[in-house]
Amino acid sequence: MDTGDTDDTVTMEIDGEAAAMETNEAGEGMVEDSTKMGDATQVAQPELCQVWQRPEGVCSKKIIQKGQGLASPVMGAVCTLSLQAPENHIGFDATITGYPLGESSIQIGEGDTPVSYMIDLALMTMKRGESSEVSMSRMHGLGDITLIVSLRDFSAAVPYWRMTIVEKRTAATHHKERGAQLFKDGRVEAAFVRFRQATQLLLSVPAQDLADDDEATIGAYQILLCQCYLNLAACQIKTGHHRHVITNCTSALELDPSNVKAHYRRATAHVGLGDYDSARGDLEKGLNKEPCNRVLLELLQMVNSHIAQSDSQMAQGLSKMFT
Repeated sequence: MDTGDTDDTVTMEIDGEAAAMETNEAGEGMVEDSTKMGDATQVAQPELCQVWQRPEGVCSKKIIQKGQGLASPVMGAVCTLSLQAPENHIGFDATITGYPLGESSIQIGEGDTPVSYMIDLALMTMKRGESSEVSMSRMHGLGDITLIVSLRDFSAAVPYWRMTIVEKRTAATHHKERGAQLFKDGRVEAAFVRFRQATQLLLSVPAQDLADDDEATIGAYQILLCQCYLNLAACQIKTGHHRHVITNCTSALELDPSNVKAHYRRATAHVGLGDYDSARGDLEKGLNKEPCNRVLLELLQMVNSHIAQSDSQMAQGLSKMFT
């Protein structure tokens, strides 16, 4: 077992290089509370204008042409739409928007870019036939962006609160697998969003509903949730959010107390925080399960070296106090 991998599919090398990410005490950005369904705050505005604040930036939607009916698409709905960008947006394409410009058919939630997250928010408030100006400001690395979004039609999709346990597990598996591919491609933030969506879906299953199910279903659910926690931790190791790594690995260990990857990743986070004693404890627990694991042994050697050096420095300091 290579403890440098996330669950089964995601490869991660701990190279000590963490991307700097803006975050506040509430854990915005990569470290939002993964138990919350939804991550956008809507600001009260006049009837024809709506505004959302997200970690990626601020999004506003101004209706140009009202749509028909009362229904709006939900996450996972397939939409026929038109996306138009101003002519001065040179090089503005699907790699930025997540969805093709012009007329196309897309599925809400499948864009995997910061701009696509904003488009999704707007679409889920639109009616058939509606056209709106969607403006995004303070987008990291992109500046201000304006799109004209026209919703032609959309298919019905099951909202998460109506999904069965099996449907939630299926959707969570899809998000986890897509996140794994994004992680391999180096798109850590987008991967984190997918892993968070998978975790949210699984955590939304009522405890009583799960308890009433058969052992095989419960076991599959717990395995998948454990993998999602570990994948969240893999992303957060990359971005240096060590305390959140510890939280997610601890959650994984509550589901699988002998999980070697969880012990390894939590040990890595403890090292990042300079807590070598806790790191050694996790590594020793991992080695109880896999005594010949080279990755664990190498990290333990480094941890023991730091502890020995610290003990030596402390001993020297104490000797000077009594001489």
